[in-house]
Amino acid sequence: MAHSTENHAVSDTVPNATKGIQMSIDIMKDELLTLAEAAKCLPLIRSKKIAVSTLWRWCVKGMAGVYLEYARIGHRIFTSREAMNTFALAHAVVRRHKFAKAEAEAVDAAFTEHLRKDRPRTERQRQRDLAEADRILNEAGI
Repeated sequence: MAHSTENHAVSDTVPNATKGIQMSIDIMKDELLTLAEAAKCLPLIRSKKIAVSTLWRWCVKGMAGVYLEYARIGHRIFTSREAMNTFALAHAVVRRHKFAKAEAEAVDAAFTEHLRKDRPRTERQRQRDLAEADRILNEAGI
């Protein structure tokens, strides 16, 4: 099998490989940091530094749907301060939205329960409840 000597860009060999992807890392302009260097730049959490494996997990699996952007050059993985900042800000927005949504749902549920408690039963509801109580008592032989 003969190999072609032509050079192909990734976007030529993988359909839509770069379509719609906006990378915050510009390897020509940004100061690239290895994940080990990046971990040293981050603040301590509970008196411990963030592990390099945690940064890698953020790159590959993300956290709450937010991914740390990175560039692979050769066998090394790089990120940038800008990418770490974007990751932190995006994660904060996602968390804020998640908690705001949960709080709004809790308020809605409490308000709905409040309306149910304050609303008197209609005569029809009262009659239905009495009939159900009578049926249960009759079945029990009381």
